[in-house]
Amino acid sequence: MRRIKITDEIVQLSNKYALELKYDKEAGHSECRYLENLKRLRDNIEKPSTVFRKGNGEKIQRFKPEKGVRDKYIAYVKTIIDRYEKLNNLHPKDWDKYIGDFEKILSVNELKVIIKFRKKKPMRFYDHIIKAMDFDRIREEIFKKYIKNKYLDFRTCVYCNAQFAVTSVLEPAYIKVELKRTRHHGARYKYIPTQYGATYDLDHNKPKSKYPFLCTNFFNLLPVCPNCNRRKNADEIDFNVYSWDNIEERPLHFELDSKDIIAFLMKDKCDKMFPKLKDKIDGAGLAKIFNQKFHIDAIYKELSDEVEELLWRIKIYNNSGRDILKVQYPNLHINNFDIDRFIHGTYMNHKDAFKRPLTIMKQDIYEQIRKIQ
Repeated sequence: MRRIKITDEIVQLSNKYALELKYDKEAGHSECRYLENLKRLRDNIEKPSTVFRKGNGEKIQRFKPEKGVRDKYIAYVKTIIDRYEKLNNLHPKDWDKYIGDFEKILSVNELKVIIKFRKKKPMRFYDHIIKAMDFDRIREEIFKKYIKNKYLDFRTCVYCNAQFAVTSVLEPAYIKVELKRTRHHGARYKYIPTQYGATYDLDHNKPKSKYPFLCTNFFNLLPVCPNCNRRKNADEIDFNVYSWDNIEERPLHFELDSKDIIAFLMKDKCDKMFPKLKDKIDGAGLAKIFNQKFHIDAIYKELSDEVEELLWRIKIYNNSGRDILKVQYPNLHINNFDIDRFIHGTYMNHKDAFKRPLTIMKQDIYEQIRKIQ
């Protein structure tokens, strides 16, 4: 519901991320592991033994690609290789131009063709690209350190802001265990994961099934909760957590009914109040899209106790209440920032909107009441 302005510092962060991917090499290899994977994919498509299949659901049939069709798939991969570093830090305002360039080579439907390499599992073409670019490894090992720093501090879902975006994963630490030993083949092993860790659930603003070349793009990876990630799936919505030029940074806000606000201010009544998501500009329609896709109002309707407690705090901790906190607990060295965080149970600065669940709702309701008082 909020956007973050793309500053020079964030651009530098995206550049650093792209360089790390470009120079991420396997031991003993002179070239980036992802470029090697892409080149191997390109070479495999060139082989006559590679089989193309098409169809929907269970009806999958082999077909012989017409002359020039195989070349189109090779050209698609080659274009990713040639523009690899740029694709990983490509600014969102330049996405449409690059999308147009790639769609001139292959349409979205052509990306769904199933390709079978010798002795390999058949996969759709876009899945081959995602695997070659190693999105899973980048998500679990690399990207998470770029979205939790002094310029970006994502902890919650950028769509609902009601849940954390952290999820559990297996850490890449393994024990080598011998399975069996035969006279002809010697020992056989398997690798067992030894510990668990945490990473971020990420959504692609531009779905990776339609735009696989952007699957590791810095600005295309948005921290989300598993529920919102599942609901959005491969759909596209006109919202990115980043803003640039004159794009509105606060297109949506939460709002209590004016009758409820009056009842609170006049009678201290604050139970069973439900915030609703509203467009900043009437008729914009983004709030309706969010409710259809992520069920925002339905989620927050179940959190009326959070609204009630927030209103209690606003009433109890007025200016005099704040001063008493400072006087009674001088050794805690509580400043105004800490007091706001303590009183409201979250951060009250707009730049900290994604540090804790429900922060956007609490900030918006606090501002709404302050405007009326």
